[in-house]
Amino acid sequence: MEQNIKNTKLQGDVSLDFINGKIPTFDEMKLIAEDIAKKYPNYQNYFINFKFPLTDTSERRNEDNYNSLCLFTKSDNSDFRLVLHYNNIPTMDLTLNKNIVGHLGINLISNISPIKEGMSLSQVKEKLGDPAEINNETKESQYYILNENYQVLGILFIQYTGDNVKVANFFSLNNNFSKEQLSAIDSYIAGNIKLEDLKIKELKDIY
Repeated sequence: MEQNIKNTKLQGDVSLDFINGKIPTFDEMKLIAEDIAKKYPNYQNYFINFKFPLTDTSERRNEDNYNSLCLFTKSDNSDFRLVLHYNNIPTMDLTLNKNIVGHLGINLISNISPIKEGMSLSQVKEKLGDPAEINNETKESQYYILNENYQVLGILFIQYTGDNVKVANFFSLNNNFSKEQLSAIDSYIAGNIKLEDLKIKELKDIY
């Protein structure tokens, strides 16, 4: 009797880079993962980690040379499931690759104002691109914000009702801003004050 013995897991990395200034889409990455599974069918579990040059490797003050974009994983006959890794960026002290700006919901602080109540989500998308994260249950989207030295500054939270902005707020997980500073940044985001009027050191250089 012929036996079809399966190994436990196949785990590996796929290195990516910009193609004509663009990042491969998650759908394209899934196709790569599916091709790998077809080429190596005798495994029960697959863990395909996609690597991308997210950080500025010349910046020695980086907490880590963080390059894990996402993971595609599957078990037996299930479909591949996407697990995001780049959403760890707001929790880390990183200087990002400047070419990443405008992709993955990552934007410079100088590019995000104004975002006002009542603004349509299509206008926000035209201005900032697709969000880094979307939560349809809480009706909230997130963009990751960098300062002028491409250092991770914080997160822009946009709450929406229907297809319009309800409120936009800034929050930082890795920088200890005061309530007054956060309020001032929110005023800048709403277009009420200019960026140069914010006397906050971290908006230019965190380190």
